[in-house]
This record gives sequence, structure tokens and C-alpha cells, in this order.
Amino acid sequence: MKVCTDACLFGAWSAAMLANKVNCSARENSLSGKNSLSGKPCILDIGTGTGLLSLMLAQRLLGRIDAVELEENAFSQATENVLNSQWSNRITVHHGDIMQFNSGCHYELVISNPPFFEKALKSNHSQKNLAKHESDLDLQVLFDIVQRFTTETGWFALLLPAERGPAALQHAGAAGMHLRYKAMVKQTEKHGYFRAMLIFSKETGAVQEEDITIRSGNSYSNRFKELLTPYYLSL
Repeated sequence: MKVCTDACLFGAWSAAMLANKVNCSARENSLSGKNSLSGKPCILDIGTGTGLLSLMLAQRLLGRIDAVELEENAFSQATENVLNSQWSNRITVHHGDIMQFNSGCHYELVISNPPFFEKALKSNHSQKNLAKHESDLDLQVLFDIVQRFTTETGWFALLLPAERGPAALQHAGAAGMHLRYKAMVKQTEKHGYFRAMLIFSKETGAVQEEDITIRSGNSYSNRFKELLTPYYLSL
């Protein structure tokens, strides 16, 4: 699976919004990963794919990360990517079904770019179907999993097609989670919204909302550059 621009934006935005709010158990750890094997994992990445979100969060947030992936080839790629990064001692990639995953931990943050083309025409490639379609993990199940895995002050960051945002809000309410951050994403000012980036919390609080346009004219927008500069080699 290729790395998509919207997934990069989601990882950067989530890290920026939660940089001072995720209270990991190993706060003494440095971003370089020194002494970071102590303490329990505090971030869970559901459906990690290539490991992109875990790697982006490791760059900006402290603490250890569990990344779970069901599809075997994606798991192998995520493992290779993590091992070749400077955060390899802070990220553990697990091969398996999140519905059967049991780490014995409660997490301060759960993040997911889930299989979300629920009713779209499936491709002839089984790996892509597994990665992109919601045949086995729907939103209700996902929120139930998040409710079970998060701490009482836990956060949940979720990337969805824009039209699925209202359904996510309904499932969040049923699971006792509250919207805290929302960003609606457009490719350009001339396009409609195509992605919803949402962050929920078990605690109530003010909701912060924004619109993000990826491109402005022939270049990336200022907001996109602000978020992605720590990650991209050039913009």
C-alpha cells in the first residue's frame, strides 16, 4: 500500500493537536528513544499498514507504541520500516486481528486510519480489499474496541471519508466518547470535503474545529506546510 497524502496530514495533525495532552507513562523518555524501553505502551495504532502513523507519532510524542496489523504483507512492511527507523525500540508491531488483541494495557491514545470504503466496489486484489474495506471492522465495533482499550482520560484519533463523519459522531456518543477536535479536509478550495479528521476523548470539553486545504494554487497551503514541515524533506 502506498503512503497517501491524507494519511500523512492525519498523522501530523493528530500529533500536533495531542502533543501536550497525551500523558504517557514514561515521560522521562527523550524523543531519540533513549531509555524508552521502560514503562508500558501508551499509544495503540489500529491497522497500522506501513507503520506510517506510528512512526509519525513516535517522532513527536513520548512513550511506547503498539501497532497492530492483520494483513501479512502490510505487517512485514511495517516491521521493516520500524526496524529501519530511529524509534525501533519504542514501537512494537503485532501481527493479528485487533478484535483478538490483548496487550493487558490501557492506552492514553488510540489512533486509526481504518478500512473505510464500506460500500465501494472492491478490487481484484485481496490485500487491498482487506486494507481498504470495512467488511470485518465497522465503526461500532471500532468504537467498542477503543472504549475498552483507552484509559479514563484517553483519546481516540480517527480518519474517515467526509461523508462518514456524522455516523462516527453517533457511534462515539453511544460509546461514551466526545468530539474534541475536528478538521474537514479539501484537496483545493474548488473541491468539496473528502476527509474528516476527528479526535475524541472520554472527557467532555470544548470542541476545536478547522478546515484544511491541502493545496493552494500550485503549492501546498500554509496550514499543510505548517503541519508537515517536521516530516517532509521539502515542501
